[in-house]
Amino acid sequence: TSVELSGNGYARIQVARAAGWTGAAGGSPVKVSTLAQAASPVATADWPAINAVAVVDGSGNVIAWKSLATAIYVTAGKAARIPAGAWFFYTPSV
Repeated sequence: TSVELSGNGYARIQVARAAGWTGAAGGSPVKVSTLAQAASPVATADWPAINAVAVVDGSGNVIAWKSLATAIYVTAGKAARIPAGAWFFYTPSV
């Protein structure tokens, strides 16, 4: 069971499929990663620990998720940031 953060300025980080991800078409599986840094909105209060991240499509379906070796803590006035290429997943096709 997963629990998504809510409140305190949290919103999902949106990365457009066409311009925001790398991944060569063809072959299986395909390694897909972010092209540019992605950032959340600024937290209005401290968020609980972030222990996992997920890629979710526009319908809310989880495409991939990953537990984090070290929890991320976002404090008031800061934003969560994912550096370009730092997070990746494998998919059967692009």
